[in-house]
Amino acid sequence: MANTFPRWANWLPLKIVICLAVLGAGVTAGVTYYFTPKYTRVGYMPEQPVPFSHRIHVDQLGLDCRYCHSYVEKSKHSNVPATQTCMGCHQHVKRDSSKLELVRKNCTRPVKGFSFRGKAPLFDLAPFRLMATPQGNSVDLQTVGPDGKIAMEANAELAD
Repeated sequence: MANTFPRWANWLPLKIVICLAVLGAGVTAGVTYYFTPKYTRVGYMPEQPVPFSHRIHVDQLGLDCRYCHSYVEKSKHSNVPATQTCMGCHQHVKRDSSKLELVRKNCTRPVKGFSFRGKAPLFDLAPFRLMATPQGNSVDLQTVGPDGKIAMEANAELAD
């Protein structure tokens, strides 16, 4: 009597089970990696040159987030506030605090000229670091992407 199914059909259920196991392992690995706080950047806090506490400014004083982070509703990231934003309040409150020395120093010198040069693309959700190096009457700025490459170089010339 002739076989109804060819011989290779005997191995088909085993091949299907192996493929489903490999696919399940791949999906599990992907979900484990892409849904972690490290990948989604939950709890990300940039390095801040001035000691700052959200607990004091938001919880105790009741400041609205949008007062300092003015682009939070327009951008995928909230911006780091300008020194003028800080000095809007701190010219009246705790204005002699030693913690605000850097803010006071940078707020009093307006920018006379600014030039920049893009070197590598930075995409919308890509994290980056902004580094500033004072050079006398100017400040050199660099943005470094997640791959460690310099994405932008700039120079801000400060007024005397």
